[in-house]
Amino acid sequence: MIMGDATSLIELANNLGSVTMTLCACFWYIKYLTDTHKAREEMWIAKDTESDVRLAESHAKLTELQRDSHTQLLNVLSNVNSTLQEMTAAISKLESKIEK
Repeated sequence: MIMGDATSLIELANNLGSVTMTLCACFWYIKYLTDTHKAREEMWIAKDTESDVRLAESHAKLTELQRDSHTQLLNVLSNVNSTLQEMTAAISKLESKIEK
C-alpha cells in the first residue's frame, strides 16, 4: 500500500511536471506561514486585550486612591480652617481682656 502511494506520487510528479509540484509546495508553504502568522497575531491580540484590562483596572484603582486622598486633604484643610478661626476668636477675646 505504501509503495503504491509512493509510486502514485512519483507518477503524478512525472505527469504534472516539476513546476506544478513546486507550485503546490509553495502554496503549502505560504498557507503554513499564513496560518502561523494568524495564530501569532491572535496570541498578541489576546495579550494586548489582557494588558488593556489590567491597565483599566489599575487606572480605576488610581482614580479611587486619588479621590480618597483628595477627600482626606479637604478634611484636613477644613480642620485647619476651623482651628484657625477658633484661634482668631480666642486671640480677639484675649486682646479685649488685656485692654480692659
